[in-house]
Amino acid sequence: GVSDPIRYLQSLAGISTNNETCAGIYIQGCDDYQTLTNINGAPVYYPNHLLGLYSTFIAPHFSTMTVEQSEHRGTMENRIGGLVSVETQHHQPQRFSITGNIGLVSSDATLTIPCGKKSALWLSGRASYINLLYGKWLQIEGIGVGYDFWDTNLTYSYHPTENDEIVLTGFFCCDNINMADSAHFGVGIQWYNALGSAHWNHRLKGGNWRTSVSYSGFRNQIAVNALAIDVFTDAEWASIDVKNRLNKRLRDDLILNASADYTHYFYLPLQFS
Repeated sequence: GVSDPIRYLQSLAGISTNNETCAGIYIQGCDDYQTLTNINGAPVYYPNHLLGLYSTFIAPHFSTMTVEQSEHRGTMENRIGGLVSVETQHHQPQRFSITGNIGLVSSDATLTIPCGKKSALWLSGRASYINLLYGKWLQIEGIGVGYDFWDTNLTYSYHPTENDEIVLTGFFCCDNINMADSAHFGVGIQWYNALGSAHWNHRLKGGNWRTSVSYSGFRNQIAVNALAIDVFTDAEWASIDVKNRLNKRLRDDLILNASADYTHYFYLPLQFS
């Protein structure tokens, strides 16, 4: 098997899943969409492949993963389930390296590239080869079925001073399903996630200041061709976030936590043409 952070979460106490073929996170009896998943503080909508069998996270690209499943306070995001936070690599590596996984359905690779003494770049990619290896068995009543998915991750970390860090993150994943017979029927389904974020972390005396700007979106498209009639549907959900967080110890027994956040949502309902 290939390491999957979400699968590991499902083995923890207080977290469950509906069945073995689902990669959702169910906390406190809530549905999986009521649990918020973040990459460096930016939300990821529906982070699953193969209808929930695989998650979209390439494990070597990330350094830490935390889950909050029962504590609700002012700094929690607006979800009634829980919060899963995944942080990318952002340390300063000493040398170039390649890490990879080879599986029965997909393979991935992660490149760690030092860019001088103060910056570094991480590139990760994953692609499936279901059609190549198993395509001849994917038949439903004479209709050929094709499926593939892929992921890309990019993280750039820059440390201009000892107290400052700038992190740029990019994430994109895509699923494609195609069904067609010889001449009369064809269906194409595509859904994908896109995320981009920029973070500035400034270390204060006895605290930390963090400013971040991010975009995250999920889109679903379906195209059907039957009897010379073309039908196309499109739906999209996206958000832009601006967050400012302050954490400072005023004295030994007093810590100040403050934030100012702004979120703008875009919603395109299902449209037919």
